Amino acid sequence: MAENSTGYNERDAKSILQYIYKNYGGTSAFETRGKALGIFMDCASTQHLRKEISILKTLEDGGRIQELARASSLSRTEQQKKLNVIRSDLVSKKAMDDAAVVQILQILSEALNWKYQTFQADCAPKKAEPQPRKEEKTQENPPRKIRRQPEPQPQPHRKPPKQNSRKKKRWFLLLLLLAAAFAAWQGMKPSQTVPAAVSSSASASSEAASFEAVSSEATSEETVFVLPNVVGQDETTACQTLKAEGAEVSISYQYDANAATGVVIAQSPTAGTEWNGETVELVVCDKSLGMVSVPNVVGLSLPAAKEVLEDAGFATNVKLSGNETAVVTSQKPVGGSEAEKGSSVTLSYEKSAASKNQSEHTTSSTGSGYSPSHSQPTTPAVSSSESQHQNVQPVQPVQAVSASITSCSKSLIRFTTSGGNATIYVEFIYPSGEHSSRFSLGSYSDGTHEFSPGVSITDPQGVYQVHLYDSNGTLLDTSSFTNN
Repeated sequence: MAENSTGYNERDAKSILQYIYKNYGGTSAFETRGKALGIFMDCASTQHLRKEISILKTLEDGGRIQELARASSLSRTEQQKKLNVIRSDLVSKKAMDDAAVVQILQILSEALNWKYQTFQADCAPKKAEPQPRKEEKTQENPPRKIRRQPEPQPQPHRKPPKQNSRKKKRWFLLLLLLAAAFAAWQGMKPSQTVPAAVSSSASASSEAASFEAVSSEATSEETVFVLPNVVGQDETTACQTLKAEGAEVSISYQYDANAATGVVIAQSPTAGTEWNGETVELVVCDKSLGMVSVPNVVGLSLPAAKEVLEDAGFATNVKLSGNETAVVTSQKPVGGSEAEKGSSVTLSYEKSAASKNQSEHTTSSTGSGYSPSHSQPTTPAVSSSESQHQNVQPVQPVQAVSASITSCSKSLIRFTTSGGNATIYVEFIYPSGEHSSRFSLGSYSDGTHEFSPGVSITDPQGVYQVHLYDSNGTLLDTSSFTNN
């Protein structure tokens, strides 16, 4: 199908990815988290590219698209190794179709203008080359030597031995007479002896049937297999143990904070159960599935930062007493990065102008995922009794921060800011009327900025409202887009 007026074919994944590369800043469009995927889903025909969209979403969730974009400067060999690693991960761990994965990786390498663009051809099974037939060497038959056979010597004439044919006939007749006499004697036996023979035969049949039943029970008892406990073993050892007994194994992966990657954390049917031929399902720990996004709280007051972290699933031991006016100056890991569940985040904050003291506090993760706060960050006021003992600093005029949404779609949202550096927050209202968590987009200076809302075809259809706020919870602008 030819390209439409937009410059891409909505049914061809390669055409759309090349269009994104050409019109949205080359590799930078793929390095921005969610941008390339959002544009792709906005341009693609859902009916024809469902499999490609599913693979691209999996790559996006694992940060693989950004990894491929940054690999454009690598050598051909390193690019090939990276594609093989991603292929193995999607096929073995995510159970995706190998041919479809190879095809989409080939399309991405071409769209990103890589040096190495023969991945699909290199993955195709090589046909065995026909072996050249060896020419049989024909050898001329060597001349045979004729050997003279010795002349036969005359043998002395021997008379054939005499056979006693008469004696043999007599013995044969005698045997026939004995057989006839035995048959007559059997026929002359009284009939009352027959039930005994029948009873003996029935008893023998009963004993034979009993033996077969006992033998069958013994065989069935020998074939019973009780499932062993493989929880706590590594994936390879557990599979070998079960497959040695003929069981088929199905593996799924899940995050577990208390187990190491590659260790079995659950099995079904459970250990001690008699195996009846069903597939044994194993759940294996994968730490990479527990990576969550860290919210950006730099520039917020300490109470507001504490609230954002707690709403995002992090517990904090920050003491607010005496630090109500403190402002967070840095954090580690930085906002927007990913950290494992259970890892810690270090906050550095600066107290009010009266003390100028800095301290660090560590927060530990207790939840899963990044769920920013619904509430508005506020800075508690200082009581009048406390203000009498502090050096009151003159209030500096604060320049008003403004933000305006210039374009809004399910793949990309652009907005402009003015009034100096400011932290911008976003909140979505779903078609059902439910509000999302309010989370930070980051700190921006004056200019035009953009982000992807991350809405896909699997999300609810309808109108989504977008609200932008400043760090004080003031509504700056609103807009909407439709997902259909």
